[in-house]
Amino acid sequence: MLQVEDDTVGEVGLSGASNPKKRLLGYQKAFIEAMMRTFDSRFKIKRVAVLLREIFDFRRMPLRDWTTLSTYSDAAIDELHGSHFPELDLLKLKSEASAMRAYVARNEKHFIVDGKLKLTGSGSIFEALFTRKDVCLMEIPNILHVADYMISFMWQSCNNERAGSHMNLVKTKERSLLDADTYDDIVFNTMNLPALHEINFDPIIARWKKDGRKSAAFKGQDAPNAGFSRSKVVQRQHSKTTATFLFKQTSNN
Repeated sequence: MLQVEDDTVGEVGLSGASNPKKRLLGYQKAFIEAMMRTFDSRFKIKRVAVLLREIFDFRRMPLRDWTTLSTYSDAAIDELHGSHFPELDLLKLKSEASAMRAYVARNEKHFIVDGKLKLTGSGSIFEALFTRKDVCLMEIPNILHVADYMISFMWQSCNNERAGSHMNLVKTKERSLLDADTYDDIVFNTMNLPALHEINFDPIIARWKKDGRKSAAFKGQDAPNAGFSRSKVVQRQHSKTTATFLFKQTSNN
């Protein structure tokens, strides 16, 4: 409708659309219904994510009901222990989880920001749990190990883009025969493992030997005065030096 001051001078109608909003929503409805029919089959929440939410989402816990809280999520811990963490002591895991919940219940008011319980970030529950040993009545390394695993499940648009990059790096043309499970595990590890210089390899090597696996050291390839055996591959890698600026150093420099 066109107006000059208070006088109407003409109208421009919408042909065949007495209610444009209703009509547009009608078009969208067909697409949405088709998407929702297959949504659950295409986007599935993994069982492990449901278990981790029950164990660590303090917002859902009855923090003011100690009778219920003392054993809250024990069933989820039982299931998660059997499927993902059989190497951990189940009783210790439950005991530490109970101590963790008790700490949060006693200090709930310190973690409320804008009326909500703050789980992550500065001044949050997880910051306290991961940075201090005196927050609970006991040390809780086992349950924090599981919590660290949970953090790897955080998923946002930036994680999606990062995952695509890792997927392309892992499954090159030369590795096209990787089966699905191995492929998933490698991508998961490349996204979540720390940098090599941050890893303590001693317990890894100890476990490797305990499982009856062989090391990369072979008798007869001893480096002079090294006191241990090294394979030719290891010796060759150790003989390399780092490039400086634009000129590559050699072992003879």
